[in-house]
Amino acid sequence: MTFKIEITPENPEGLKVNLTAEELEQQKKDVARATADREAWITKKNQEKIDAKAGNDKLVALGLSQDQVTAMTGYIPPSVRYQQLIDDGETPEEATAITGYTPEE
Repeated sequence: MTFKIEITPENPEGLKVNLTAEELEQQKKDVARATADREAWITKKNQEKIDAKAGNDKLVALGLSQDQVTAMTGYIPPSVRYQQLIDDGETPEEATAITGYTPEE
């Protein structure tokens, strides 16, 4: 059973108390809400990455260099960021973990 710790003047060290049915139900609702919020946040962040790449690709297709696009938008393609990390002394495994990019061999 799930419990909580109640601290009172009589029990300053705390006392284990089982959750009531209402508290258990609220806990389930809180967990479900937190899970939904987390999934929504992940979806939003993924869409931001997709949009940033699409915008970057369109600007490059219009004739701007990658350096110009990066200067304007701050977006750095994962392959470029990977190489920057390698140049700065990171291992290939660390650079891949940071960027999500794995170079083709």
